[in-house]
Amino acid sequence: MAPPTYQQKDKLVEVAKEGFALLDEYYGGSKKSGGRRPANQCTYLYHGPQIITVKAPVIDSSQAAQFYGGVEVVDHNIRTKICRAY
Repeated sequence: MAPPTYQQKDKLVEVAKEGFALLDEYYGGSKKSGGRRPANQCTYLYHGPQIITVKAPVIDSSQAAQFYGGVEVVDHNIRTKICRAY
């Protein structure tokens, strides 16, 4: 898909403004104070990572059995499973 042209962007902005005006008219408008912050309130921009990315170590079943004091049971038979109904 091609990027929108300048005229398309203007049209989208115009449609968005009309749509939000209709929503404000229908739902009674915003209850906030015009969307402006008080003059004594500062804006802080944080440029670091937005989430903490900590990866937990991955362990396999034998390591889990050893760590948690369990027993690992492994079946190395290569055979087809037989389903029996009793």
